[in-house]
Amino acid sequence: MTIKHEFQPDLPPPPNTVGAVGWMRKNLFSSPLNSVMTIVLAFLAIKGLWALVDWAFINSDWVGTTREDCSREGACWVFINVRFEQFMFGFYPQEELWRPKLFYAILAIFTGALIYERTPKRGWILLLFIVLSR
Repeated sequence: MTIKHEFQPDLPPPPNTVGAVGWMRKNLFSSPLNSVMTIVLAFLAIKGLWALVDWAFINSDWVGTTREDCSREGACWVFINVRFEQFMFGFYPQEELWRPKLFYAILAIFTGALIYERTPKRGWILLLFIVLSR
């Protein structure tokens, strides 16, 4: 006596076991302790991120030329704006700044050409850039 098996198509897995939801259930909410820890740590991360955004952008000073222009409790971006060239180039001679600025411009052009997938002869462009940057 032979047993006849009927064809049954493979069914997709339940939606809550695959993808982002499945990963979160398996790794973040697999037990009551993990669920509580996930919620507490997510709360602390969001609270810390909000404090950083508040300090860096909302309560910060952006306009001015001196330290006295920094009157708020947040970051003082005035200092960055005034000293930007020193941060970028250090104590490089003022009359020679065209050299690193030219390098940055060439870097931007070559990077743009290499990112664009349809650029012809990308390998040669990369090789040329490596040779020129030395």
